[in-house]
Amino acid sequence: MTSTLRVEVLERLARDAAQRGDRAAVDARIHEAAALPIDSNERRQVDAELFALAHDGPAAMPLYAYFFLPSPLSNAMLARWAALVEPELGFAHYLVGLQRSEPGQWAVAAGELDRALALGLPNPAFERNAARRGARAGDRSHDPARVARAIAVLSGAGMTTPDKLLAKDWQDRLAFDAQSP
Repeated sequence: MTSTLRVEVLERLARDAAQRGDRAAVDARIHEAAALPIDSNERRQVDAELFALAHDGPAAMPLYAYFFLPSPLSNAMLARWAALVEPELGFAHYLVGLQRSEPGQWAVAAGELDRALALGLPNPAFERNAARRGARAGDRSHDPARVARAIAVLSGAGMTTPDKLLAKDWQDRLAFDAQSP
């Protein structure tokens, strides 16, 4: 059984435990998943779940529900709830930005991802993802200032070579757009 499959099973077991109201079991399953060697996208997901479990601010309930509980509310609504009750929590704005980019609400997504970066995120993997998606959303919503701020993050210290190359590509696109009539 691969680590990826183990993580999927552990996350499913965590959601089952959450439905039973067994928070200790949720915590145990997600920490067990976090100990496995997994790729960066899976790691970011597990890190997000760990953040939701550990968070004790006003957004704790909507974050927990977002990741673990079936809800009559959509994940977009749960993310928005988290951002409303804890407006200085960058992670909540990050989730709103991700949710809004899916249905193509580019201007809202760009604004939320930009705000998430400004407020701070749990680790560089979230910063990288917010900047990548923020650049795209900023471009699609014709907001070069937000694209430029995403470029600055992707060009920063600690970013990978592919991120820096992506930043250069976005920079070249902005320069081309500025020259176009």
